[in-house]
Amino acid sequence: MRNPRFILVTLLVALPTLASAQPAIPEQPEVLRVDKYTDDGSEGTLRWAIERNNEKPGHYRIEIQAVGEAPYVIKPASPLPPLLGPVVLEGNLWQRTGEYIAIDGSDYVKGDGALACPGANPGEFGTNVRTTTQPGLILRDTHSVHISGLEVRNFCIGILINRASNNLIRDNRIVANKGGAGIMLTGDDGQGNPTSTTTNNNKVLRNQLIDNGDGLELTRGAAFNLIADNLFLSTPLNPEPSQGIEILWGNDNTVVRNRFENYSDGLQINWGKRNYLGANEFTGNSIGLNLSGESNIADGNLIHGNRIGIALRPEATLTATRLSANRIWNNSQDIRRCEAGGSCVEGQRTGAIVFGVPALEHADFVGSRGKGDNPNPGKRHKICAPGAVVDDCQPMPNRNQQPPLLTGIETQEGRRQLAGELRGEPNGNYRLEVFGNRAASGSEAEEYLGELYVPTDAQGLARFTFPVTDPSLQSFTATATTPDGATSELSSALIVSQTSRAGTVPTATVQQAESASALEPVRRIVLKNVVIGEGSPKTIVPTTAKTAATLLAQAERIGSNKDVDIAEFRIDYLDIALDGEALANLGPQVAKALNGKPMILTFRTKAEGGATAITDEAYGKLYSTLLKAGFADMLDLEMFRDEQVVRQIIAEAHQAGVAVVMSNHDFEKTPATEEIIARLRRQQDLGADVLKIAVMPHDADDVLRLLDATWQMRSRYTDRPLLTMSMGGAGAVSRLSGEVFGQAMTFGLIGQASAPGQIDVTELRSVLGTLHESVKAR
Repeated sequence: MRNPRFILVTLLVALPTLASAQPAIPEQPEVLRVDKYTDDGSEGTLRWAIERNNEKPGHYRIEIQAVGEAPYVIKPASPLPPLLGPVVLEGNLWQRTGEYIAIDGSDYVKGDGALACPGANPGEFGTNVRTTTQPGLILRDTHSVHISGLEVRNFCIGILINRASNNLIRDNRIVANKGGAGIMLTGDDGQGNPTSTTTNNNKVLRNQLIDNGDGLELTRGAAFNLIADNLFLSTPLNPEPSQGIEILWGNDNTVVRNRFENYSDGLQINWGKRNYLGANEFTGNSIGLNLSGESNIADGNLIHGNRIGIALRPEATLTATRLSANRIWNNSQDIRRCEAGGSCVEGQRTGAIVFGVPALEHADFVGSRGKGDNPNPGKRHKICAPGAVVDDCQPMPNRNQQPPLLTGIETQEGRRQLAGELRGEPNGNYRLEVFGNRAASGSEAEEYLGELYVPTDAQGLARFTFPVTDPSLQSFTATATTPDGATSELSSALIVSQTSRAGTVPTATVQQAESASALEPVRRIVLKNVVIGEGSPKTIVPTTAKTAATLLAQAERIGSNKDVDIAEFRIDYLDIALDGEALANLGPQVAKALNGKPMILTFRTKAEGGATAITDEAYGKLYSTLLKAGFADMLDLEMFRDEQVVRQIIAEAHQAGVAVVMSNHDFEKTPATEEIIARLRRQQDLGADVLKIAVMPHDADDVLRLLDATWQMRSRYTDRPLLTMSMGGAGAVSRLSGEVFGQAMTFGLIGQASAPGQIDVTELRSVLGTLHESVKAR
């Protein structure tokens, strides 16, 4: 049974269409019978019937009869005249037997694939270029044409609706039209300009659109059209499996209850506004929904088995796309189909909802831009790093709104509640949607559980709980939507921690320890000749010098020590710690002294145990200056600095090709396991490349808590390198045995320590090597 919510919303959205679509077709029209399949223009042919109708539109009904034995095929020898409405054109067999009568363009649309279908501009061909070339049936500058019961095949465009309104295309089969689209609705004025009031209130219902380049297009001003209950299918026979539907500068259209299968993009919106996409199904596509534009809504869709479920694209202006109640699962399939869309960029993030996916307009797009269509590469746009606001690139979509952070499951009065927090704009009413997954490994949105609204405080923070009643759900995710309708990506998944008898080890932890070999590999980071996330944990040795002269000597010792993998340049120790210009001049000298070893640039603030106090604003400006100097390979960024500063520096670092290790240091205590995990997940959500936390233990339980949190983070929540440690002598074991629990890096020393509990790097290297061999043998 369909969800009543979808039916109600669909009817409400479609009201303008339903109210105005009242074609003036007479109740008793004269019937023009097509009973000849030749194309000589004589009475009884399709060409004759169209020409006769056009002499007196509104008086006729054209019925195409089944003549002779199946298959029933009319092959025009040249383009048919446009149909002028009001008129009904019907294959009369379908209502009795479900069979179609075909109109086949293969007798005059000839050529090698897309080359048979030239575009509007010289040298361009096929799908994905502007075209109205060689359509089968043409509705141009007319209204109230009803077409049903036909198979329209082997044209460049199956049915062209150009500056025509109030038409109905229902119960047809549109196949193998290899140019523009199976059905094209366009307001093109003949010069490529949109017309906003000419292609409105058309309905396309219950058609099968198979192996067309684009299944259907709504372009250049097509608005208030209803596309419902159609099948959009591409098979291996399709030479250009581009989009099931492309909406280009089309507004206020309603697309509901359709199925999209095996395209580059199931549905693609390019700069359209206020389109409603509801209760559709997307599967087997490289990208299910590939969206840009303003105030579009994707609601209640089923999205599964694609490479990317929903891709939101950057564009020049800040826009908002609302994602609501979509069920998304089993994506990240290796489907690299990229005809004017799709996802073929090597290393592209995949999954349920992904921001910043490049398309035709972006320099980073990989795939076909259309046959012969090769716009000036210099006009292609760059994509800004997350959080950046830079003139020469396009920012992340939906204001890069961050997802909620799910922190745990609480039990109150016998009821289980999902707990979490959200960071957004101050004093805003945010809509949160919560999803559940059946498998503990699930990280998408298999089941929609509901919504709640939460207001943020003056600092932009909101905490929330949500009731959890289904015991079969093993993991949870959530999205956040801003008050003006910009939805985040999915949060990191919170996996249910199942426990057995009181006092025993959590079952989930045991299960994951047993299946450690099945973990996703750590996301590798290459810094010069060092690969983080591969082999034993990489050793880091910090500088501790106060003057430039002693610093350079210390850097040379670090650079010549074979047991050191990475140097940490601790600028907060220096007497010029706050002098950005002096540090920018000194940095390249330090890099040279390190003799090719990669460098982490670190200003440890006084608030987190460093040597020099600094304001958050000055911290951000200093880092910005030093990133421009270009000598660092990685940047240490404290997570609890001002969030705007943190986001800006992450963006600038990534723009400069510098990886970010985000850090937090607690010199007072070891927080609860859930809090350690929450901080590391927050670092991940902010976009860090390496996640770091250092805590102070008071006993062995504290050390075990840190190691347990590290393992849970690695096995459940992240594939990013971890750098975690218990400080002091009691915590030394965490520096030595971290590889067992998922650490990828650790600190040692040559001479003076920068934090309690650091171990001489040569001894550290020896123990790490021994332990690594044991781990490999396991």
